Amino acid sequence: MLHFVQAVSEELEDYNRQLRHIADTDKLTGMYNRGALDRILEEEISRSREKMEPLSLMVLDVDNFKGINDNFGHLIGDASLMCVANIIRESVLEIDFPGRWGGDEFVVIMRDADSEAALKIGERIRRNVEAYSIENGMLRMSISGGIATLQGLDDKESLFKRADEALYMAKYKFNKNNVQIVR
Repeated sequence: MLHFVQAVSEELEDYNRQLRHIADTDKLTGMYNRGALDRILEEEISRSREKMEPLSLMVLDVDNFKGINDNFGHLIGDASLMCVANIIRESVLEIDFPGRWGGDEFVVIMRDADSEAALKIGERIRRNVEAYSIENGMLRMSISGGIATLQGLDDKESLFKRADEALYMAKYKFNKNNVQIVR
């Protein structure tokens, strides 16, 4: 009987892990989804304060994404989002948490990264997206990013707001295809 209970418990734990993965994963890109990122950001802010280590948040947006969908169709739009997701995953560190916030917007929670380290990662992502093309070179993409590093009384909302302000600057003040930091 003990063996049976143990086997059922292990099976239930496995199902729970699978359900958690499904609940935390963006269906299109396989990255963390908004709900998971929201929870992780809160946990990482607490961890960062406890360990007195830096934490940065980067918000990325595919430039002119509506035009990709309008000119190439939604299948190519989805393919371009998957390409960007793969580039982001390959460009960040193992300790980072990359995910899709929604639509054409991505987020990277960067553990143990100050502004300078976060900017290097952001620039790496930007260059790699810029260098990539699909549809036999007919479609070239770019991405804009905004970065904020955890400060004093920041909570997840204020940190995200500052990263979003930096993204806005990258897109509208500096004409896209760049990464900005708000301090």
